[in-house]
Amino acid sequence: MKVIFVAHREVPKLQLQLIVGGSDAAVPANKQGIASLLTETIIQGTTNASAAEIADRIESVGGSVSTGVAWEYITVNADAPSTDDGIAFDTLADVALNPTLGRPEFKVAQSQMLTHLVNLETEPSWLAERQFLRIAYPKHPYGFIPSTATVKNIDRNDLVNFYRTFFKSNNAILVIAGDITLERAKAETERVFGKWQSNKVPDFLAYPRIEWAILLQSI
Repeated sequence: MKVIFVAHREVPKLQLQLIVGGSDAAVPANKQGIASLLTETIIQGTTNASAAEIADRIESVGGSVSTGVAWEYITVNADAPSTDDGIAFDTLADVALNPTLGRPEFKVAQSQMLTHLVNLETEPSWLAERQFLRIAYPKHPYGFIPSTATVKNIDRNDLVNFYRTFFKSNNAILVIAGDITLERAKAETERVFGKWQSNKVPDFLAYPRIEWAILLQSI
């Protein structure tokens, strides 16, 4: 795992971000939405703590834990006061390395995403963006857009397989920023991530070249 360290001692706070390569750009067109569903499900419990226990643990010290998703990567984020930096490291590692990805939690996330996609169908800006991506990237995953059909086609096993494929130490970058010494950052990183295994991960498709043209096409 690569580590980026940024010391910022002016504010007594620590911010951690784990960036894992692999997102919906790495899944088939008929399974679009896996990455978003994973980010919603991964923080809903681990083998060590329930979602409520995870939230209570870090929020009790004024911190937080969250996830994010982009075209080519997923993030797991944690922050806390620098005096409780160990809790931030523990929480981040627990969520990233030990998720249960429970079936009930997956079903809730899937239902919420389906509702969100139905609502988007009434948004002109979303319809325009969707059509642009389909035309600009016709044969590349950037043009594969999540829909109610693709999300309904996803089951919990898809999330588990995606997680097992991409959540590897050699496919991750840990960003550490805030009021912490380099020595402390190294020690905490080794403590919580030292046993994280490496393995081969799939290569992404090459970044697509866009052939610009004036297109008249109905949505």
